[in-house]
Amino acid sequence: MERTAAQAEADNIAVMGGEIGKVYSALWQEVAWINKKWNQYVELFGTSPERIELLNRAAPSFFRTFQDSLLDDVLLHLARLTDPP
Repeated sequence: MERTAAQAEADNIAVMGGEIGKVYSALWQEVAWINKKWNQYVELFGTSPERIELLNRAAPSFFRTFQDSLLDDVLLHLARLTDPP
């Protein structure tokens, strides 16, 4: 059964209380997005040398730019989560 973010937050608040439930839910959503981005990165650029060769033949400049941008985005997303408020 899949739940929306609002449903998950409501369940977390019911179990953990208002403040902790909201913070936990927000953190969970952020980590889920990082995971999704990282999985896309690995699928495109970390799966096989053949895939890299295909991407390089198809549009090398585009995919290099995309690879760098996606990796930077994941790292910045992680940094925002771990930096002090």
